Amino acid sequence: MDIGSLASWFGALISLLTAGFAVWWNWHTRPEASWSVTALMANVPSVDVIPGLRAYVASRGFSEPGLVVTATNDGDGDAYQVSVDGVGCRVTTLQRTGIPDRPFVDLQTIPRIPIGEHMILLVWLEPIQDAEQAIRFHWVLQPTRSMKAVRQDYFLNDRADRVQPRRPLPEPEREAGHLSWATETALRLRIRLSAFAHRNHQRLSRSVTSGKQEK
Repeated sequence: MDIGSLASWFGALISLLTAGFAVWWNWHTRPEASWSVTALMANVPSVDVIPGLRAYVASRGFSEPGLVVTATNDGDGDAYQVSVDGVGCRVTTLQRTGIPDRPFVDLQTIPRIPIGEHMILLVWLEPIQDAEQAIRFHWVLQPTRSMKAVRQDYFLNDRADRVQPRRPLPEPEREAGHLSWATETALRLRIRLSAFAHRNHQRLSRSVTSGKQEK
């Protein structure tokens, strides 16, 4: 192999590596949501920190929560299909409605929380000493069509063996009801090939029929 061929192969390899790095870098630096949790502390009961919250809690038949916190999306990307539950505690998610007669609504899943927006969390702590207690966030990463579900825990009690995690953990069990990107692409390709074969079969059938009529 001469020097010119080696140079061509080397140039092709460099181009391939550069393209691969660009794809990886775009994926690695994609916008992601993250959560900042702030407990609303004051010299009053927790439900009186936010105007109208006590009346709403009473109207829903809830007992007074032990903790009221705000969870703000302080990441660089929006969060999708957000839900919150508790470990060693019970959590209800509220969002403001802007309606005077019903200022809050509790939701199982919030379709989207933009950057800088927050939700209100009512937390009822379990009276179990030394039990792990955490607020658990679930959401779907961008792009949402990939249905990559993750979760992240925010620990409420101080334990030496627990450190607040910086990165969310994958949650494949939430993806079980959705097709992966590869499976969905393969199904779409199969449908297109079937439609193409069907059209060609119809054209061939018409050609054969026309030939018989001419005879």
